[in-house]
Amino acid sequence: MRNTLIGLAMGGFAVLVGVVWLLGAVSTRRSRAQIGPTYAATGGPVYTAVQVGCAGVLMLIGVGIVVAVLLRLL
Repeated sequence: MRNTLIGLAMGGFAVLVGVVWLLGAVSTRRSRAQIGPTYAATGGPVYTAVQVGCAGVLMLIGVGIVVAVLLRLL
């Protein structure tokens, strides 16, 4: 039972961190109007794409952990 709760918590935490990371990327992308030259000069679009991709992978891993734990219960 304890391992199940730990697995669910770990998977849920990974999904939560991924969502926060994704929201941070979207927030930065939205504020580019205010920081346009700096955003473009520092590779902003590429950075945003990488950030969104990593957040997506982290969320998928979290969902995978939760699914694996739930399947183990069956």
